[in-house]
Amino acid sequence: MGRRLGRWRPLRWLAALLGASVLTSGFLPTRAQPSSINITVTWEPAEPFVGGDVTLTPGGKPGFGSCIWSRWRGEKNYIFVYFPPPSEQLHTGPDYSEREIPGPKCSLRITSLTLEDSGIYMVTKDGTDFDTEEGEARIKVHGTVSFYCFLAFRYGNPSA
Repeated sequence: MGRRLGRWRPLRWLAALLGASVLTSGFLPTRAQPSSINITVTWEPAEPFVGGDVTLTPGGKPGFGSCIWSRWRGEKNYIFVYFPPPSEQLHTGPDYSEREIPGPKCSLRITSLTLEDSGIYMVTKDGTDFDTEEGEARIKVHGTVSFYCFLAFRYGNPSA
């Protein structure tokens, strides 16, 4: 019997080594993930029309370190990243059309609305002393394209 126990000693050593490596691999140091808080986004006017303007304003805590606005068009497309005063910087993204203007309270103003401006807008507010806040709004721009515009699009501009 003593001999039989002797054969298992290498397996015990191997089992102990494997057990120790499995236990320690689960305790790798990780970074704390910043939490994200959902906020509401309101817009004014409630029913924006073609040619008009709309202002989207996120709720949440006052003040922010940076404000990121994007639009959903099959994927997330950045409009701009805005840093308020004192640095007051605006970094535009691929969906910026010069009709989007950052405003107070991390708001987004879109001027000269078109039907193509309808869609989902997303905002991320990074606070200087609070967690990240995120919200979104689904905007529907109302209005019709005039019959003249339709003809000009379909057959070319007759006055040109």
